[in-house]
Amino acid sequence: MAAPGYNIVNNPDPATSVATITLDATFTTLPRGIYIGAPGALTMRFPDAPNTDVTFPGLQAGTILPVRPISIRTSATTIASPTTNVIALF
Repeated sequence: MAAPGYNIVNNPDPATSVATITLDATFTTLPRGIYIGAPGALTMRFPDAPNTDVTFPGLQAGTILPVRPISIRTSATTIASPTTNVIALF
């Protein structure tokens, strides 16, 4: 269950918009997923543990993660140019 204060769009339809990410910024609306455009590791935080970094290592380019993070973190993220190679799906 999401922590209070996050706008969650509960809709089973596919994403209808995308946005590049800003590292360490908090999403105002949680994405429906994250597209990975280059290989590496990605660190995120989630609503149920907003102060805990969770790192997904060994991601391959072209991966779509079905996750709803509150932020993408700088620490331990090794994807090249994450502000252009990590795309939030809304």
